This record gives sequence, structure tokens and C-alpha cells, in this order.
Amino acid sequence: MAGKNDMNARHQSRRTLSATLAFVISASLLSIHSTYKYSKSGAPRLSTIIESTHNPNDSKAHKAKSLPLPFGRDHSNVECPNSVRVKRDLQPPLTYGRAVCIGNKLWNMVQDAYNGNRPKPKSFTIEDVDNGWTTDENDSHLPDRWDDAYDLMVKSVGGEVPDHVPVIPLVEFRQDQPFHNATGALVTASLPSISSHPSCVKDTTLSLIQHWILPDQNAIIAQYVNSPYNKLRSRNHPPPPPDASLPNLVPPLHRLSDIAWLSWAELSPAPHTLQYIGHDYITNSDTRRIMNLIFRASAGVDWMGWPGLEFGVETWEGRALLGTPNSGNVAWLLVARVGVMGKRGLRVRIWARGYEMLDPVPCLLWNMMVPESG
Repeated sequence: MAGKNDMNARHQSRRTLSATLAFVISASLLSIHSTYKYSKSGAPRLSTIIESTHNPNDSKAHKAKSLPLPFGRDHSNVECPNSVRVKRDLQPPLTYGRAVCIGNKLWNMVQDAYNGNRPKPKSFTIEDVDNGWTTDENDSHLPDRWDDAYDLMVKSVGGEVPDHVPVIPLVEFRQDQPFHNATGALVTASLPSISSHPSCVKDTTLSLIQHWILPDQNAIIAQYVNSPYNKLRSRNHPPPPPDASLPNLVPPLHRLSDIAWLSWAELSPAPHTLQYIGHDYITNSDTRRIMNLIFRASAGVDWMGWPGLEFGVETWEGRALLGTPNSGNVAWLLVARVGVMGKRGLRVRIWARGYEMLDPVPCLLWNMMVPESG
């Protein structure tokens, strides 16, 4: 009798466990179904999006969260807290509100340069490359995710779209040599090496910047960017140095905007014609987050293939994208080269490619348009 009762108890326990598992699985499927319906039925409210990226421990994010940020509304006035700084705010997690504030400050910086109200930054020349950098140039091809963008750029300059994208120069900059920093001091190593071998006691920043130069299409497309600043900040062993010391640990030539311009000026017969700056295969988590939020709010999907979405810099989306780590270089280039390129407007196109978008490869392309008035 006792054995029979034990058996009944075990059966009852299994039925209870099965019922519990069935309930959990049903709830999970319902949640997934609701999420799917939610993304297909339309874009979520902006307040929902901002809340989802808000870091309650970040006072700046809290201030930016309270900003009115309607998607799709053209308005150039963005009231941002004075504590939002361009350089340090490019650290994760980057919220939509903070991205708009950073983009607004960058665009105001460009306007100040256009109006002659900003000191002219240092103008680098090809000789500055020898201060800490090793360069290389190889024939390469754009990935097929750029086929449509390439056709668009060809048509914009009045050319005929070829059957196949031609070979394009891929320029590589490696920061692997000693250099003199901004104070003139010789820096033979930016950080101790992670290796204990006597011959590998210290390293320079070992940053790498690769970009395609398309002279006939008036374009630069960044393929891989890990700048000296980012390289030092991302080191875990040894820990990264304090930000205050970073300017003395990197070469004066360290921005993508300056490096890419020098490559462009060397390979283009008419440097002033530069019109497009693109980024391929964006992996930066902050930039991807902002792109994803914009796709969700503007189209109700996580990612879109070509032609994607396009925004002017006068829109909230355009300002937010300008405020991402992969786009600030556009503003810095316009400021540094205003004497060569003149005044430009800005539009940005974002898209992605991936197998059914399960593994998206985000890309963006900035169009630095010459205003119709000249």
C-alpha cells in the first residue's frame, strides 16, 4: 500500500511539473508573439524608446530623457543641458536624447566654422603621417552590400553604372611607430605591453584605420576604424589611462577625419569635390543602438535593407545619427576643411544587410551636399 501511495505521489508530482512547464512555455510564446505583433503593427511610441535606453544612474541621460524629441519633425532648436559634452558622451550606453544633443553641438560647431566664429584647427599634411604611423595601400573591392550605394554615387556625378564595381584602393593606417606628441615629447610606448617577454615590454597604441578611396565617385568609405583614443580606452590589461593623460599618449594626427582626408587628397585630382563619407559594417554598439531605434520608430522594423531610410541633418533623426561615434568625423572634417570644401549641407542614409536580418550588417552614408545657392 505504501508503495502504491508513493507511486501515485510521483505521478501527481510529474503532472504538476508538466502543467507548470506548459504554463511557462505558453507565457513565453505569448510574449514572443506580442513582440512580433508589436514590431509589425507599427512603431512604438518615442517615450517607450527613450525609456528603454535610459540609464537611471546617469544624471546626463536623465536630463536628456526629459527632452521633447518627436521623430520626423523638422526643427533645428534642441535644448540640451550644458553638461552634455561631445567627447566624453561618446561612451556607452548612448541614449537617443544624448545622441541628439551631441549631434546638435557638432552641427553648431560646423555652423560656427562656416560663419568664421571658430578658431581654425590644425591643418595636417602628409608629412604628419611619418610621426607614428605606417601606411599601406592595396587594391580591393567594395562588399556587395554597397552595390546600390555605389550605383547611387556613380549617378550623382553623371557617370554610367558599370556591370561590375571596379577595383578600389583600400588605404591602411597603423599606429605602430614611436611619435612626438602634441607637446613635442617623444613617446616610444603609450601603454605597457600585455606580454611579459623582454623584447615586448611596451606598445604604441597599435590602432588601425582602413578606408576605401573612390576618387571618381567623390567618396570615402571607412572599412575599419579603431582610433588611438578608442584603442587606449578599450584596453583592459593593463587598465586604460585617465582621460586627462590621453592627449600625451597619442600622435597629434589621430582623428579619422584628418587621416581619411590626407588619403583622399593624395589620391583625388580634385580634393574639393569630396561629397560622400560612408561607414561599412558598423560594429559600434552605440551607433547600432541609435540606428535600430530610428528604424523601429520610423518604419516599425528592427532593420531595413537598401534603400533604407534617409534624413537631413535638420531632423531629429539626422541630429541623432550625427551624434553617434561613427559620424562625428563628418562634422570635424567639415570644420577642418571649410577653406577647401566650402559650406555644405548634410543628409544621411542608413541601411543594413543580413540573412533575413538575423545577423544585420549596418551601414551608413553621409552626403555632404553643396547648397543650391552655391
